[in-house]
Amino acid sequence: MDLVGLRKDCKMLGINFRHDIEETNSPFSGMLNLAGEILDLTVRPTGGIATLTDAKRTHIMGKLWNSVTKAMAKQRRKMLANEIFERHAGIVQRGAYKGLRLGGDSNVSRGPLGLKILGLYEPPVVAEIAGSAPFDDLINFGAADGYMSIGPLFSGLCKRSICFELTEAGRTSVKANAAQNGVSENVVIRGAADETLMAQLDEIGIDPQNSVILCDIEGAEFTVFSTEVLAALKGAKIIIELHDTIMPEGTALREALIGRLPTGARTRILRADGVDFAGIKDLDEMHDIDRALVMSEARKWFGEWLVIDYEKET
Repeated sequence: MDLVGLRKDCKMLGINFRHDIEETNSPFSGMLNLAGEILDLTVRPTGGIATLTDAKRTHIMGKLWNSVTKAMAKQRRKMLANEIFERHAGIVQRGAYKGLRLGGDSNVSRGPLGLKILGLYEPPVVAEIAGSAPFDDLINFGAADGYMSIGPLFSGLCKRSICFELTEAGRTSVKANAAQNGVSENVVIRGAADETLMAQLDEIGIDPQNSVILCDIEGAEFTVFSTEVLAALKGAKIIIELHDTIMPEGTALREALIGRLPTGARTRILRADGVDFAGIKDLDEMHDIDRALVMSEARKWFGEWLVIDYEKET
C-alpha cells in the first residue's frame, strides 16, 4: 500500500499516523482510527489546520479522505481475495491453469489471489501463452509467485519453466509452488534478469525458436531488452508488460524498444479487456461493489503488453 503522501499530510496536520495501518494483521482498526481523527479535524478544525483558508482546508482534507478510502478499498479487496483463496484451498478453478495449486505466501500483494484462483488473472496474457503451445521453454522475467510460469508447465503447455525473480521471497514462493504441483525437476530458478542474462540462458540451454518469454519487471524491460539481447532471442515469442505510461519518458520508450528489434519481427499490443464472469458462482453471489473489487487488478495504468513474434521457420 502506498501511504507516503498520506503520512506526509498527516504529519503536517499533527494527526497520529501509526505504523499498524500498514500491517496486514490490523489494517482496518488502524484505518478506522485514522478516519476518526480526520473526521474530528473536519468537524472541529484545530491546530495548524484551523489557520488555513476554507479552500485550502477543504483541499487537504479531501486528499486525506481520498487516501484513506482508497487504502480501505485495497484492504477489502485483499480480504475478499483471501476468502476465495481459502474457500478453494488455493486451487485454480478454471481456465488454462485449472488445478494449479498456489501457496498464500509471495513477494506480491495478496489482492490478485481471487482472480488467480478463479482463472481470471491477466486473461489476454494467459490466452497468448496457451495459444502458443506446445513449446519447450517458458522463460519468465519477474516470476513473482510463479502463477504465470508454473501454470503453463503444470498444464502441459511447455516442457520447462525458467524463472528469473529479483526477490528472495519470490524465488522461495516459486520453489514452493513448483514443489506442491510436482513439477520441480522441470523448473529453473534464477535471480535478476540483468547484464548476465544471455550468459545464464546460454548456460541453461534454450532454443529461442521453441520458447515463449514473458516479462514483467516494472519498467526495467526497456533496459534488459537491448539490441544484443533481442538479436540473441530472435525467433522467440516475447510478451512484455509495458510500464512506459507511468515513466517520465512515456511511450517513446516502447517506440525505441520496437526500433531495436531484428529484421522480421512482428509486433502488436495486447490490452486488458472486460472479463465475463457469468456462471462463476463466487462472483455471481457477490454484491456489485465486492465483485468489482475482486475483479480489479488494482493497476495505476491500463494494462498493455507488447507481443513480439516471428514467422516460424519451416
